[in-house]
Amino acid sequence: MPLPQSLTCPGRLHSVVSMRMSLACLLLILLPCAARAVPVGDLYEAEVPVSDQTDQRRPGAIRAALGQVLIKLTGDRTAPGRPEFAPVLGESQRLVQQYLYRERVPVSADPALVTQPETLLWARFDERLLSQQLRGLGASIWGAERPGTLVWLVSEDAGGPFIVGQDSKPGFIAVLEDRARRRGIGLVFPLLDLEDSSRIRAADIGSADLPAITEASARYGADAVLAGKIVSPEPGIWEAEWHIYLAGETLDWNTRGEIADLALEELIDSLADTLAARYVIQSVAGVGTRVSITVAEINTNDQYAETLKYLRSLSSVTDVQVTQVAPGQVSFSVTAHGGEAAIVQAIALSRRLQPIANSGERIYRLLP
Repeated sequence: MPLPQSLTCPGRLHSVVSMRMSLACLLLILLPCAARAVPVGDLYEAEVPVSDQTDQRRPGAIRAALGQVLIKLTGDRTAPGRPEFAPVLGESQRLVQQYLYRERVPVSADPALVTQPETLLWARFDERLLSQQLRGLGASIWGAERPGTLVWLVSEDAGGPFIVGQDSKPGFIAVLEDRARRRGIGLVFPLLDLEDSSRIRAADIGSADLPAITEASARYGADAVLAGKIVSPEPGIWEAEWHIYLAGETLDWNTRGEIADLALEELIDSLADTLAARYVIQSVAGVGTRVSITVAEINTNDQYAETLKYLRSLSSVTDVQVTQVAPGQVSFSVTAHGGEAAIVQAIALSRRLQPIANSGERIYRLLP
């Protein structure tokens, strides 16, 4: 999936994305502690707003909810409109397992924009059948093991710039979390405790001070770091500047809109697009590749059972067989959609197995 060069919401928001790569960034942003993914659940369910709860409206709402699920599973926000997915959307009534209606107050960065509750239809779809259909089409499914992104967000008021948290501008956090949930990505927000305050200031984030951001982010062990500021220089105008630090790359966004919600939502969409472009493994229709891996330092039955359970839990894995048992280690034959790349990536993100350096083979040790 190519990175977007320009993103436009007509009349409301314009976003320009640029990317630069440098050896200096690569050296600076490798965080010293182990990265850890944020567990992402609910990938096979979604909710959409509805005008009423009539039988006539329900099929269209369920189809729209399935479209949202396709976005989460593929990482592609255009998936519902792509012709290859039309047959899947046409099966929405057969694929749905549960649905219900509920009301909620819409989230917004501006409390003045939150008015009446809205009615939503929530639907859950059959994971096995839907995955089977998508893989039959040769579609690449983004596994549940996804990178976590640490978010440093700065805004300002009459007292000057400040780092946004749950105690300040909770509406900003709510909009980011809501959009991230719709896109199927995990966000981590800093604790903003004494340790954070001793390492980083709002001015450091606003000026994209990479060494300061890297030092403050290290304790969280995120796979990506998102740092930016969003301000309203005059009524009815919101301007935002963002930087994403990911695996040696720096991606920069500049957004401008009439309301903060649009700038924040477009930011998350761009972040999700970027992560999907890097982490979605291309698959081949109907093909599952078998890969051999060995896990060392397995000395008890409990460790063996834990390792086997873990490998079977990886979302891309379809089968795990024990091929050899030796003192202190067990070899497995693992079948997965996406092959070796999918298995290696899932293990790296979930951080339950650690590769043994310089082994030359797929040999890991089980982490406590």
